[in-house]
Amino acid sequence: MLKTSRCVLVTILGMVLVFGCDPSAMQICNSRSVKIAQDITDRLMEILGKTTKLDYLKEAFSADSDLIRYEKINGTKLLKEAQSKLETILKNKTDAVDKIADFVRQKSPGRLESARDPPTCSYLLAKDSSMAEKINLTYYEEFKVEVNLTETVIHFPVDVYEFSKEIKSAIHLTDGLDQVFIENYERDKFIFAQYFGSTSGLLRYFPAYYWGSTTNETDLYDCRFRSWYIEAAGQPRDVVFLMDTSGSMYGWALRVAKYTAKTLLQIVSDKDYVAFYTFNKTTQSLSCYPQLERARLKYINHLNDKIDTIDAIGASNFSIALNTAFDVLEQSARDNKTCDCQRAIIIFSDYVREEYTELLKRRNPDGRVRIFILAFGAPNQGDTSKLEKIACANNGYFSKVYNYGDVVPAISNILAVFGQPLSLNTASIQASWSTVYYEYDRQNFVMTVGKSVVLDHDPNSEREPFLGVAAIDVDIPQMKNIMTGMFSGIMYAFMINNNGVVILHPRMVPIDDYAEKPDMDINEVEITEDPEKIKEIARSMLNRTTGSIRTRSLVYFKNTISGRENYQDTEYFFTSLEGYPFSIGIIVPESERQEIKVDKDNKLLNKTLLMEAIQREVPARLRWKRYPLCTKNLTDTIKPLSKAEALELETDPCYPDRYYTMAAEVQLTQPVSDWWQSSQFRRWSTSVCQNYEHCIQDAYLVTNAGITRTYREMSNDSVVMDPVNMQPFIHSRKGIPPNTLLVR
Repeated sequence: MLKTSRCVLVTILGMVLVFGCDPSAMQICNSRSVKIAQDITDRLMEILGKTTKLDYLKEAFSADSDLIRYEKINGTKLLKEAQSKLETILKNKTDAVDKIADFVRQKSPGRLESARDPPTCSYLLAKDSSMAEKINLTYYEEFKVEVNLTETVIHFPVDVYEFSKEIKSAIHLTDGLDQVFIENYERDKFIFAQYFGSTSGLLRYFPAYYWGSTTNETDLYDCRFRSWYIEAAGQPRDVVFLMDTSGSMYGWALRVAKYTAKTLLQIVSDKDYVAFYTFNKTTQSLSCYPQLERARLKYINHLNDKIDTIDAIGASNFSIALNTAFDVLEQSARDNKTCDCQRAIIIFSDYVREEYTELLKRRNPDGRVRIFILAFGAPNQGDTSKLEKIACANNGYFSKVYNYGDVVPAISNILAVFGQPLSLNTASIQASWSTVYYEYDRQNFVMTVGKSVVLDHDPNSEREPFLGVAAIDVDIPQMKNIMTGMFSGIMYAFMINNNGVVILHPRMVPIDDYAEKPDMDINEVEITEDPEKIKEIARSMLNRTTGSIRTRSLVYFKNTISGRENYQDTEYFFTSLEGYPFSIGIIVPESERQEIKVDKDNKLLNKTLLMEAIQREVPARLRWKRYPLCTKNLTDTIKPLSKAEALELETDPCYPDRYYTMAAEVQLTQPVSDWWQSSQFRRWSTSVCQNYEHCIQDAYLVTNAGITRTYREMSNDSVVMDPVNMQPFIHSRKGIPPNTLLVR
């Protein structure tokens, strides 16, 4: 019998038959209908068995086989291996970002001294339409665009003057980073993007590629307002927003204030806690949550919708608003709904009658709560000096925001103040990991590791200690592929961050026109018959504990063409990643308690069939390129591989056992392929369908190690579901022959 999960599928006249999974039962009362249905089922199963040589497969993959053997899976051991591999991946990325930050920090003192008159440095603009004429651009599959791996490009916002002193200084400061980027890439070929964003808005990016667009949309990119920059630029924050909605804010002032508030909400992360109140004579919470809430995407979207409904009327009472803000911060701290780091109040107003000195001394005696005030309205509308004094007396910042063009500088000032504590202890600055977001150029999910570049605090210096953020993109598919390569069958891994946001999961795949961060909790991707069990798993992972929990869950079949799911008895193994804000889990269904093993010295093993397939067939090479077992990076997916390149795959240091298992599975399933190509099969398939042409349209055979054999009778385009991440890829008949071997 078959000891592990595998599936064979056959499409007959548009119907897909699946063997290997329990079918859903239908309640049919009429006994005659039951008999007819049973007769049809028996006949179709007979065709299925004959088409796929099912009896042969059962014998070939039995426990009595001389070629393969079965071993019990040790979930705890697998978890430790996954933990070790992920920690190595993340360490490589943090080491690389440290090198970028160290270069800028070490070079900055001397270069900042020449900032008054920085020398002219050569550079290449990211939006330069003539870039291809100046440097060589080569298409790389991993980058999805034409790039140059020895050059960087410069980008700055449209509202920043290219030849301003700040931009020239930033260019001079980052000149020489190219070599650091190149060395990082040589050490780790899976580093896809490296960059440094300065406080001036300048971004130096590697590798160089043209940022142009076929559309006429305005370039609104500003590195200072990207999540990776914001999260690395300061410690997590508890923030209470107070928006003045008295009558004096009516009209233009309120319109700009709303825009500013929405912009500020775009730059908070799920590490922050926020609350939003409006005030006139009284205060009103903008949401149904009166206390601080973690700034998850759903909550931020909710606040943005509510901001649109704000109107201005009546008089303002600043004392009530300030007391409410302090009450919220204190109560949230008691309720443990806080990041317990920086705390701030951000006020949107146009005028205040007094400085509220006594109130602030009583509620904020140590000045730990920073107060930022943004003043709105016409330039000569009123006296804003008292607002400025309140902000300055409480370790905050005051800015006048008269129009939309003042919003970015005002928010930049707030971010600079939030980054000041880092300069007091630069040795404690650690890398910051963003949540997952969709990267349009790469057409997939990434997350970014960033690190603030801050000079040591110097009370005698007037220069700004915060210089910017060094960052590197971490490709989520790469992490998924490495995890996939570790497991056979329907086992899989997932990862969450310390805030419970899912970072990696087989069910988390990009969709067309994906515009938002995939802000998902574990209970949105893992479904169990007992909801309390998944809550227990989530709590354990958030508490960074190591353990396992058994339950019955909906198992994701990543290795099948149809992408099926069904409930199985399952054991979850989980632990945290040491030194990183993540926890990982692996799912081992009861049906996967044994896996196929092959001794590499087994004289019956024929590795030639696998090598020939990889060298000969485009789909096989494409899958191997897209999902390397380790760090093999085959540069060509079209031309045949050389024998030397193919043999390298056998010596893969990460998963050597998997290679031999795949070779054995190719060998054991070869008779099925021979049967599909034989004249006997064609005669039988024609006769069994009573001379109906193309009766058996498609047949698939999927193994645990990642081998997918396909038979195609129809000549039109067809969809092949990728055996790793279940994303469909459209292939033409010209690209895939009637009998094809796909290698994961």
